[in-house]
Amino acid sequence: LFKPRPMLPLPPPCGEGGRAAAEGDRTASFETGRQIPVIHPFQCFRMRGAAKRQEKTAFRNSFGLPTDPFPTLLASDVTPFAFWYEGDPEGGCIRFLTETESERLMGLPEGGTKYGADGVEIRPLQRYKALGNAIALPCADYIMAGIYEVLADRAGKEE
Repeated sequence: LFKPRPMLPLPPPCGEGGRAAAEGDRTASFETGRQIPVIHPFQCFRMRGAAKRQEKTAFRNSFGLPTDPFPTLLASDVTPFAFWYEGDPEGGCIRFLTETESERLMGLPEGGTKYGADGVEIRPLQRYKALGNAIALPCADYIMAGIYEVLADRAGKEE
């Protein structure tokens, strides 16, 4: 399982500035290809539990660190995060991933969840739920490559 294998290649950038801004991003100040933002994901379940138990330290710790992995995309909840540029925390905001950003994290093509099989546009909340119930394609690809490798090796030894 931990054997390094080639993964899907990164998609080419959209231009000199990198990837295009995610569709539906309502804040003009977020520009791709510029400064690298500071991101603190919120651990919502920890936050709610600490608030319910009135544990101030646990509540503060639920805001996460920039080194923390981004929380799992859940079908039941959309995870907010604090976003600002270094040296300008007052200029930051609390925001959610857009549907396009969620698709990118899951390894799907942009707009891959925008339309249903019948061609009707899917509402954003339903897109979030679909992405929260899915397995990330790069993870599935990695696992299936490992299974294929083991089965191919077994088939070669049996012949």
